[in-house]
Amino acid sequence: MHTITAPNGATLPVDERADQQRTDELAAYTRAVLEDRAALRPRDPPRFIEPPDFLYQTELCQRLAPWYPDWGELAALLRLLAVRTAYLHGRPEVSEEDWQVLARVARDTVPGWIRRGIEHLRTAPGQHSSHLLLARAM
Repeated sequence: MHTITAPNGATLPVDERADQQRTDELAAYTRAVLEDRAALRPRDPPRFIEPPDFLYQTELCQRLAPWYPDWGELAALLRLLAVRTAYLHGRPEVSEEDWQVLARVARDTVPGWIRRGIEHLRTAPGQHSSHLLLARAM
């Protein structure tokens, strides 16, 4: 007779455990923000200090990710994400850790086939004239 058991920390593969841990941490942060009974978080949102080349990087991301028709809208969304991430962690201003989150989001918005094509062009700059090689890489 076989019994079906629910997975627990001991039976999950390592990467699934890491995903579950990140999910649990995010849930804990969200609960802490929503249930801020002691008013530990400041009323004002964290200060946004624009990193160097932020607008250039945002426009580049918008051009590579066709789902955002306006790079200004994408910049506003990324600023909002940075501020909310800093707020979740209780920081008074956006920090390097928040920029890493934005970099990951920007990287993930670019379709995989475009990322593969860019990587191919970076590793083989002399072969960029051959559209067949580029198409094969993508």
